[in-house]
Amino acid sequence: MTDPGVKKKIEREKIALPPLGGKACTPSPCKNASHFVATEIYSFKPWIKGNPHTLILGSMPGEESLKRQEYYAHPSNVFWRIMGELGNFDYKLPYEARLEALAKAGYALWDVACSCTRSGSSDSDIRNLNCNDIESLLKEHRTIKLVLLNGKFAHKIFLKHFAGIADSMSVAYKGMPSTSPANAVMSFQQKLELWRTGSL
Repeated sequence: MTDPGVKKKIEREKIALPPLGGKACTPSPCKNASHFVATEIYSFKPWIKGNPHTLILGSMPGEESLKRQEYYAHPSNVFWRIMGELGNFDYKLPYEARLEALAKAGYALWDVACSCTRSGSSDSDIRNLNCNDIESLLKEHRTIKLVLLNGKFAHKIFLKHFAGIADSMSVAYKGMPSTSPANAVMSFQQKLELWRTGSL
């Protein structure tokens, strides 16, 4: 007989994903993002402009990002601070200016998840996940030669469903430390150095 605790853990890790190369859902604005109950939420459209060399993939925007409709909007998330260092721009610029600076530096943004149900902002609470069509994005933008996965969850999903596609297209991919404030075991400087090394 399965221990109830083990059974619960297994159930928590079940993720509904389309088959490799399957049709992803259409990203749309978040519904009821401010509620602290499990609700269906949606990721943003990809930010991609020009001829990027690197695609950065997160998991799913957190509550603050969904409220503001901005990538990495939580004030304690160091994503923009890190990208400002890597892309040589001021991370305190207005959001639209940051996006433009990111594109100018050769980076594109998206998430592995298109939709899911989740309470709060923790990746561990994600259920009923559907993937974005990352395969089509990589095929459409052949200048992308590197995918950086922001955090363990994004890395896990990418490895399971998109690593084969990336390999077939000679696109490298690397798991990076999460820029989220939930990743409190690492200092900003430690995160920055790993991101700097990983982006090379």
